[in-house]
Amino acid sequence: MTITSLILAFYNRGMADQSNPVMKYMPYVFPIMLLGIFNGMAAALTYYYFLSNVISIALQWVIQTFIINHDKIHAQIQANKAKPQSKSKWAEKLEEMQKRQAEMQKTRKK
Repeated sequence: MTITSLILAFYNRGMADQSNPVMKYMPYVFPIMLLGIFNGMAAALTYYYFLSNVISIALQWVIQTFIINHDKIHAQIQANKAKPQSKSKWAEKLEEMQKRQAEMQKTRKK
């Protein structure tokens, strides 16, 4: 169970929240902690986690290999980068308010 959990954590390492340093190492520490906790419990729980990890690894491999077209996604990202970004209505209103405030401050200084 611990080995399959570590393999799953290694396989998912790009999905973890990289901004929090604790969460960066938690997927690797947690299976080792569970090894100590589950060592004295019934084997069925450990077997359940083992099967769950094996199924998750297999599903992710199938999805990454056969379902997701990485070239198509990369082409779409590049196409979106080339498009000019339009401002949202909120950003336009905020910019307009800032311009008005700047004009008001100029008139007060005079």
